[in-house]
Amino acid sequence: MNLKSQRYVVLSLRPDRRIALLPYCLIAVLPYGRPLMPAGALAQQEPKPPQFEIRNLTLALQEQSIGVILRLNIRPRSEEFPALPYNAFTLQNPTRIVVDFSYTRHRVRKFLEWDKSTGLRDLRLSTQEPCRDTCTTRLVLELEAPLAQWRYETRQDKDQFILQVQRVRPRPPQVPAGNVVRRDTQEPSAGLAAPKYYLGPGDQIEINIFELPDFNMTLRVAPDGTISVAPIGRIRVAGMTVQQVEETLRKHLQERYIQDPHVSVNIREFESQRYTIVGAVRSPGSFPLYRGKTLIMALAEVGGLAEGAGLTAYLYRLDEKGQYERYVIDLHRLLHEGDITEDVSLAAGDIVVVPRGVIQVYVYGAVQRPGIVQGARPLTVLQAILLAGGPSDRASLGGVRIIRTDGKVEKVDVGDIMRGTQKDVELSAGDRVFVPESLF
Repeated sequence: MNLKSQRYVVLSLRPDRRIALLPYCLIAVLPYGRPLMPAGALAQQEPKPPQFEIRNLTLALQEQSIGVILRLNIRPRSEEFPALPYNAFTLQNPTRIVVDFSYTRHRVRKFLEWDKSTGLRDLRLSTQEPCRDTCTTRLVLELEAPLAQWRYETRQDKDQFILQVQRVRPRPPQVPAGNVVRRDTQEPSAGLAAPKYYLGPGDQIEINIFELPDFNMTLRVAPDGTISVAPIGRIRVAGMTVQQVEETLRKHLQERYIQDPHVSVNIREFESQRYTIVGAVRSPGSFPLYRGKTLIMALAEVGGLAEGAGLTAYLYRLDEKGQYERYVIDLHRLLHEGDITEDVSLAAGDIVVVPRGVIQVYVYGAVQRPGIVQGARPLTVLQAILLAGGPSDRASLGGVRIIRTDGKVEKVDVGDIMRGTQKDVELSAGDRVFVPESLF
């Protein structure tokens, strides 16, 4: 009897017999649905999740940031690289950033050494064993500072997973109103006012009274902020502009001696309000601090950055205890991206240091001292090889390779660079330079 006839039989039976024939009825309708197969055979036909493999780990370290780049393989291969399943979180005591990768194992056998001054204390990459198709790999970054001083972000770019960790930089405190900048209630409400300098102890000023030339004099502001002017006497000038001093002298002379006096005041020496800028700038030195001067104005005053200047500046400012506190300024964001939040107001006694850019690269192969080398920016491939002790006797300089942080490989003939027939190649932080050995 075929399935169709069986169905008619079931419908013609009395209600009390349908239950007895129910198992046979179920068996008969199965061919119209999913075929009856063993459970193991069904599981084999379900698609498996892709399996990832971490085959390379690269560190890109700057003074205030840590970059971890993972190069991935995928099984089975596909035209479009799938999304990597992961979970990122933080732990404290000690400060750690943890990333767990699902369906992932790693083949990284050894990490390169790194500079601990970047804030990275330890780096671990481990796969939970034993595992088959459900491996979990954990990446752990242990940091030296409290968690509140770091922020991080993760992203995947095709076959690369990138973890970027940035130190949160404290901002310099605002310049107190009574320290360097004193608000002038008489200043114009519109238009850009000329820079103003406020007198203080140690400044030297020249006073000229047109109607009383015998009383023209050059005076230095006393430690208590006063000057002694004949025939007026002692008056306080600390915290005043030259225009305010002129008006004060004019009033005293008008009340006692001259109906319409003409007074001029000029600053001969700026001593009380100064700042210093040194390092990789064109004209380092100590300069008078005018009202409202900011870091970008100070850089313009010294002629800008010198060649090879770094991307970070340091501002040292005295605190209430008379000790210097250091603040970090991102010059790349300030000068190249136009981020004015990096432009800070300067205070009396500030010291700005602009170091030369220093980067780290890894040189290995046929060199005298393979390993991490550090050099001032711009650092070239020839300089990096020389910092590694120079090539060995069996080095093949014609086949030197530069492995960039994004995985791209550049072949360079260092022999031509040494002969001057080829331009030297500039390196970036985290690049690797491989010097092969000659076969003969």
